Amino acid sequence: MPISKRALLARGLSALGVMRVLEASSRRPGLFVLNYHRVGSPDTSPLDDGVFSASPEALRAQVRYLRRRFDLPTLDDVIAAGESGFQFARPTALVTFDDGYRDNLENAFPILREEGVPAVFFICPTFVAGDHLPWWDRIAYVFKQTRKQSFTLEYPVSYQVDLQQVPRKVAVFHYLRAFRQYPQAVDETAYFRHLEERADVAVSCEELQRQLFLTWDEIRRLKSGGMGIGSHTVTHSILSRLSEADQLEELRTSKAIVGAELGCAVDALAYPVGTESAFSNTTKSLARQAGYRMAFSYYGGVNWSGHSDLFDVRRISIEYGDSFALFRARLVCSSSFGRSPF
Repeated sequence: MPISKRALLARGLSALGVMRVLEASSRRPGLFVLNYHRVGSPDTSPLDDGVFSASPEALRAQVRYLRRRFDLPTLDDVIAAGESGFQFARPTALVTFDDGYRDNLENAFPILREEGVPAVFFICPTFVAGDHLPWWDRIAYVFKQTRKQSFTLEYPVSYQVDLQQVPRKVAVFHYLRAFRQYPQAVDETAYFRHLEERADVAVSCEELQRQLFLTWDEIRRLKSGGMGIGSHTVTHSILSRLSEADQLEELRTSKAIVGAELGCAVDALAYPVGTESAFSNTTKSLARQAGYRMAFSYYGGVNWSGHSDLFDVRRISIEYGDSFALFRARLVCSSSFGRSPF
């Protein structure tokens, strides 16, 4: 895999000792929330490569670094500190995982338990029980399985897919990026019927879903192993695109289902997609109304002591293929400057 310019810069700064100097000089108290999705290798995956955040080996190195450099409280402790004005005595970190992929249990959980690092897993009930495959994985599956070299999509917008010009994985990446930027809600039933007809691919969502996501019994194992569990809405819809009534339904129903299955209060929410346009002040108000005590976004940044917004707790995305030097540089620069250029 080619080394990115960011990775080369991080490696150079580390070799020059810059990272050590910044680590020693910047110990400003604050909450660093790291966000992961899948843990494993995308090399043979028939689904979306972009959802992989780390290999098991990379995750172990990362959590060992966190254990050396940060306080690592539980979710309950973080919520309590947040409600007291985000008062942290030292740099503090919280590890989170979105969506409820089975490799979180198979690959991440043993590492977290062995290293003594608590984490939080945000669950979509529709992914756990049903035949619903997330749109990003379903699109990737179609692109990777089609035998057609080119086809045209006309819904939701006109898009020419030409697999003779670019590798399939690159085509998946570009199309998913374009799809995410489409500003309106899409009728998924109509969209996937159209996509699969044009690509001439039949998708067995129920079979793939069973292989891909945790069951409720497996989520209970995470909870009994000391991990926190939160809500990621029912269907992973982008909340800002929904009416207030539909947003509240997503928030309340997910909270109720997860709480009933696990026999506990569900106090934390992670907004699907989590960018600044994926939720609004109305969404935050509705989350509070639904009974959540804290909600997490996904557009970067650190929550310094004194941070006042319990319903926009910022998270740092961890990307697959990031070298350890790049991971370290991202955290050190975030601690020193508030955001990272990496």
